[in-house]
Amino acid sequence: MQCDNREDRQKILGTEVATDLVAIMGHAETDPILLTAVCTFALDVFETDEVKDDAIFCDRFYQGTKSMVELMPYLGFYKYPGLMERCAKYHAVDDGAEEGEADGLPE
Repeated sequence: MQCDNREDRQKILGTEVATDLVAIMGHAETDPILLTAVCTFALDVFETDEVKDDAIFCDRFYQGTKSMVELMPYLGFYKYPGLMERCAKYHAVDDGAEEGEADGLPE
């Protein structure tokens, strides 16, 4: 976690919001941008001394991931078709574009 102040880290890690964010990793389907951010946050959480050195405190976050069961199918590309469909909304071309205006903007 980029927060160098131990007291600030403890405040962040002590909130239910932190636990809820990590729990998003256990959802069956998640927006790809949110999932990326949450996985980065979870990595930061699990690398802090407060979590690494305290099994009981760590368990609070680990239980939220549901043993990462929902993330494992990404390893074999099983979940990628659905992920790509959800990601397409960020790359959608304007439906009102005329031929030759692939980006939807007039030339």
